[in-house]
Formats: sequence, structure tokens, C-alpha cells
Amino acid sequence: MAESLTLSAPVTPPTLTEWRVVRMDLNREEQIVYLAVRSNTGARVERTERGQTALDLLIALNKANLTIKSLERRTLEYLQTKGDLPAGSVTGTPD
Repeated sequence: MAESLTLSAPVTPPTLTEWRVVRMDLNREEQIVYLAVRSNTGARVERTERGQTALDLLIALNKANLTIKSLERRTLEYLQTKGDLPAGSVTGTPD
């Protein structure tokens, strides 16, 4: 068996506590919606929707009242419903 170092005190990774939207590309012509979020630890999650799913998202966003629920909040909640982000609540106010 190869040699390895067993630590006397395990190093725990930083605690991942939040996600923020870092990029949104909405392309009706090519029927693509690209979403990217980054955690407080630097982890990144990306999702790309294409075709009819992308068009449905674009139509919903175009008709949405963004004064009630912001675009970033909708993005985070969408990624939760798709299983890309874990359960949690969206907090803060839109910039």
C-alpha cells in the first residue's frame, strides 16, 4: 500500500453557506438560457437550457413582474427546482 499522511486533526473545508448569481445569458435567437451561480467558497454551478425550455423561460421572464420577485431570486429558485442548488431561502434585497 502506498504511503499517505494521516492528519491528527482533520482539516475541514470551508462551510458553504450561500450562492449568488454571477451570470445570466438570455438568447432568444439561438434559444439558449445560460445561468451561473457561485458560492461563498468559490464553487460554481452552471445550467444551460436550450430549445423550447429556453423559450418558455424567456417568455415567463418577459411577462414576470420583477418588482414583486427579482430576476436573481427567480434564477436561484429555478436552480433549486431543477436540483442544481440545495434547499434554502433567498434573502436580501435586489441591487
